[in-house]
Amino acid sequence: MGCPVRVKGRENLPAGEAVIYVSNHTSFADVIALMAGLGVGYRFISKIEVNSMPFIGMFLRKLGHLSFDRSDPPARIRQMAEIEESLQQGIPVFIFPEGTFTPHEGVRPFQLGAFKAAVSTGRAICPVAIRGTRQFLRDGNILPRPSKISLTILPPIRPAAAEAASDWQEVVRLRDETRAAIAQHSGKPLL
Repeated sequence: MGCPVRVKGRENLPAGEAVIYVSNHTSFADVIALMAGLGVGYRFISKIEVNSMPFIGMFLRKLGHLSFDRSDPPARIRQMAEIEESLQQGIPVFIFPEGTFTPHEGVRPFQLGAFKAAVSTGRAICPVAIRGTRQFLRDGNILPRPSKISLTILPPIRPAAAEAASDWQEVVRLRDETRAAIAQHSGKPLL
């Protein structure tokens, strides 16, 4: 990418555990920074529109990453089943719960899919806070600019036992706790 990616918190990577990695989403450069910096295998989840992008779409399909159609509710249900199946097979997944990015600074509201999958499968959420990719390649720009990029891998957040709380309450708790941690370490406000 032409600029170093600094990684903090590698000790928080759950070794040998199928977790759900989630991160703030600020730029097309996020995926490249994560691939360069995380150093772990996972199945990436993207919106179907990414499949039509030159190079990126082919790359994601060839490597077996998953995509879903946000406008098709039955497709979203099938996608959730695929995510849960990957986790049950021991394959970690990576989701941007904001769903997309905008040129505006801040952490947008998180969709619930990743957190529902965590509760359904009993798998942990591993938050990753990204800094600097928006400055590197802002939405609407074609040319990157020099920037300092950092990834902060935060301690996993585990769902409570099923009898400790209702599933819905646990999904919301995981979402809110994860979003607050990512906002704090990305240096961006909650929107």
